[in-house]
Amino acid sequence: MYKTFCTSCLLGLVTATVLHAQTGTLVVLNKRANTADIIDVESGQTLQTLPTGQVPHGAAISSDGRVVVTTDYGARASGTTLTII
Repeated sequence: MYKTFCTSCLLGLVTATVLHAQTGTLVVLNKRANTADIIDVESGQTLQTLPTGQVPHGAAISSDGRVVVTTDYGARASGTTLTII
């Protein structure tokens, strides 16, 4: 009985964590299109598509979720750029 109870508790915690993680906003970088899609996680709908520099590669999001900075590889020229969303 103890194992069943502990397993149920852990499953409940994992489920609560997964459900909590399915809200908010997702930023998807599109390398070929040089854009970033802003997606509502709950509905799965694209809220906005924004331009980035050439070949966006990585993104960092501020702790409050208000600012996204993407790193852009560019056309393999010297240096890279940052895009602030």
